[in-house]
Order: sequence, then structure tokens, then C-alpha cells
Amino acid sequence: MAKPDLYGKDASRKAAAQKVLWTALSETLVLLHPVMPFVTQEIWSCLPGAPGPDIAGERYPEARPQLRNPSLGPRMGLFQGVVTAVRTIRAELGIEPTAKLDLLVRTAADADRELLAETAELIRFLARVDKVEAGPQVKGHKASGTAVVQGCEVFVPLSGVVDFASEIARLSNELAKIEKDVRTAGAKLANTGFVANAPAEVVEKEREKLTALADKQAKLQNLAARLQEALGA
Repeated sequence: MAKPDLYGKDASRKAAAQKVLWTALSETLVLLHPVMPFVTQEIWSCLPGAPGPDIAGERYPEARPQLRNPSLGPRMGLFQGVVTAVRTIRAELGIEPTAKLDLLVRTAADADRELLAETAELIRFLARVDKVEAGPQVKGHKASGTAVVQGCEVFVPLSGVVDFASEIARLSNELAKIEKDVRTAGAKLANTGFVANAPAEVVEKEREKLTALADKQAKLQNLAARLQEALGA
């Protein structure tokens, strides 16, 4: 998020971004030093403008309760979630990082629409999209990568970006592999001997694995169906 200011032409914004990053890093190093002394000292010795050569002599940062704003957490979560959703769709479909996409978001509340409007430029930069459209009336295209973030529906139109026939074939192969993994994990959890004798953390890890596989399977099946529909349109 700091990159536009760091590499932009506005000297004052660049200096402010550098100061924020420097403060966050230097104070984090001081806080971590008692439990990671060698690593933090090594980084500290390379930190430009460090107050002194020995981090062990630095005082702990003072608390800044006036800077706390609990309302910003959910707002930041929505912003991060939307950017992550676009990046995930791009990665899952093997879309080149340089390929520009459009982003449509059907918002769940006016506050969500306002936030996405305020951060549209930053979303464009971080998610590498050309257009950001957000609002309660937004409609997604048939062939779109989708996600849900804090009740908002995210759509990334794929027409002209993805070869639907090739992608359907790739998804079919991937779904076959996932189906095999789901059967394997399901059979293991259905084995009463495994559940009774394996350590609890191992069983729980297997359950989490099965849940993640089932979630991914459902998403890919949904995407494959939409691509198939668009291909036949």
C-alpha cells in the first residue's frame, strides 16, 4: 500500500510513507529483541538512521492509545479481501500478472460502497485492474471469477482474458485430482481406528484438509459450470 507514495512524485507523501515504515520496523525490532536477539540486532545494524548501534539499549516504545480505531479493522479487512480475491482468481486461472482485468463488486452496505470508492485507485494498483465498479446494483457477468468478502460479491469478468475451452479442460483435470484427494481424506476420517488412535491434532489437521479440499472443489466446479455456460452461449 505504501508503494504508490514511495515511488510517486510527491516528495512530502514519499517522506511520510518512509517515516511510517521506518517507525513500524524499528519499534517492532525493539519489541522482538528479547526473544530474537541476534536477528533483530543484525537488522538493526543495517537500519538507516538507527538511534544507536546496540538495540539492547533502546527503550520500549510507548503506547499510543489515541491512535487506536477499532472501526478501521473491518474496513481494512474488506479492502484486503477484495484485493486478495482478485489475485487468487488470477492465480487459479493462470492469468498473466500483466493482463489487466475489470473488477465488479456488489456491495452489501453503503459503507462498503463508499470504502471501495475511496480506495479504488489503490485497488487498481495492487490488484492490477483497469476498472473498479462497486455498488448494490452491480451485476456480475456470466463468465466471471467470483468470491465473497464480508458479504460483498466480487466478480472478475473473464471474457477476452481466458480461453474458456482450454480452461475448462484444465479445471476438469484439477477437479479429478481434488476428487481423489477428497476420497482419500474422507476414507481416512471414516476409519474409526484412525480417529480413535491418531493424535487429536493429526485428526483435526485431516479434517481441516478435507474442509479446504471440499471448499476448493465447490469453487472450481462453480467456475467450470459458468465457463461452460459462457462457452455455449
